[in-house]
Amino acid sequence: MRHVFWCVSLCLLGSGCRVGPDYEPPVSKVALEFSEDVPEKTFVPQDEDLVQWWKRFDDPFLNSLLEEAVAGNFDYKIALEQVIQARATYDVQFAAILPEIDFDMQGSRFRTSKAFTSAAPPTNTTTTTATKTGFAAPNTSPSTTTTTTSTSTTAAAVSPIQDFFQIGFDCVWELDLFGKLRRTATAAYDTWEGAVETSRDVKITVLSEVANTYSLVCAAQEQLAVATQIVNADNELLSLSYDRFTSGLTNEQEVESARSALEVDKATLQSYQTQLKSSIYSLAVLLGREPEQFVDQFLEKRPLPQAHGKVPAGVPADLLKRRHDIRAAERQLAAATEQVGVAVAQLYPSISLTGSSSSFAANPLQGANVGWSSDKFHKLFKKSARIWGYGALLTMPIFDFGKRLAGIDAQVAAQHIACLNYEKIVISALQEVETSLATYFDEEEREKSYATSAAADKKNYELTLALFKAGLVDFSQVNQLKEVWLKDLLTLTSSKQALMSDLIAVYKSLGGEW
Repeated sequence: MRHVFWCVSLCLLGSGCRVGPDYEPPVSKVALEFSEDVPEKTFVPQDEDLVQWWKRFDDPFLNSLLEEAVAGNFDYKIALEQVIQARATYDVQFAAILPEIDFDMQGSRFRTSKAFTSAAPPTNTTTTTATKTGFAAPNTSPSTTTTTTSTSTTAAAVSPIQDFFQIGFDCVWELDLFGKLRRTATAAYDTWEGAVETSRDVKITVLSEVANTYSLVCAAQEQLAVATQIVNADNELLSLSYDRFTSGLTNEQEVESARSALEVDKATLQSYQTQLKSSIYSLAVLLGREPEQFVDQFLEKRPLPQAHGKVPAGVPADLLKRRHDIRAAERQLAAATEQVGVAVAQLYPSISLTGSSSSFAANPLQGANVGWSSDKFHKLFKKSARIWGYGALLTMPIFDFGKRLAGIDAQVAAQHIACLNYEKIVISALQEVETSLATYFDEEEREKSYATSAAADKKNYELTLALFKAGLVDFSQVNQLKEVWLKDLLTLTSSKQALMSDLIAVYKSLGGEW
């Protein structure tokens, strides 16, 4: 046992060796500030500014929808299950480093064949010696000894039907001499952390999509209200034109033109109703609800949320620590680096304690086990029935036609791919922030211009409508101004929705909830 102790001790000392490259976090060179960062329009966000950013819109119904999305969205649920899967995979890989102890028990009854020579019953041999004394012939001894041999066969004492019982404990342990198992476990741990970051990124994406789709629903309701207002104006113009026609102040062509404009605007109204339902159905899917059961939630018109004021920007260096997709890519790079070490460790020998007490009799040099074995169950736990053994298995690669070296090349390439993917995600994240800030600031200016234009066109239409009622202008003039006013109102609504979407994109690009 002393020899076993020293052998295991040497193996444990050797387990401190790890072959392959050690992981070093990547260092990305980024600018000190965003080019679209306008000091009078932005502020440096703190963590609390990005947590639950949607509350800035001050819409309780939107808040409830986002809470429901976290609980019911299928993409987020799948991401959470992938986290559980990655955690379980890590547990499996970590357990492979430790010894495995199993319990086994077996019992059997069997009959041996009598058709083999070795199975013939034993024989008993009897030898009898007799001595006679008499005269001897010339050149002979005066006495003669006679030996008689007789052979008898007795029945076999062992029955061909036998019983076998065995119970014991087995120890299976692969000694991690060159870090293969530890690197595999570390790679699984990095993958688990990457899955966690990915799930958080999915959550941010889901929240952004829900908020954006909600803004589309509100915008569609607003556009539907505008289209309804225009249809009402068309009905008024048609009524005025008909009165003018019956009074002889105009011809029938004006009446038909007014009726045609009414039908066109009714068709436009139907298209906005379809757009509203489509947005509601999309929102229901994001919440994990059946679409047809969600329409009643929007029977009442809801105002389009707005959030004016400064927007967060910060510095690019903080983005690398905050964005979950960047953090997930960094963890994937770490896992790929560990896998290179696993591939390198395949070039080195491996020592393991394997086997079981049931196979110990056939191979006593393989395994570490202890137990009891007997052909009688009542004798199974007696001291004389005890069995034990220990052994080790050494496996050393010699020639594999370059398979292991090719495996190293494959893992190195995978590491390079992960590194390039990380750099790509960093650059894409910076571009996303710059684009979202620029788009938001530009849309903010456009929204102001559209609001001013819509107010002016509404006043111009009302003045022209008064002239039309007085008979001072014809129908084409007032109808043209009505169409301009309608276009401005719809454009203004679209701009308000785009402004909300752009602000959502800013928060999403900065990492959103962290």
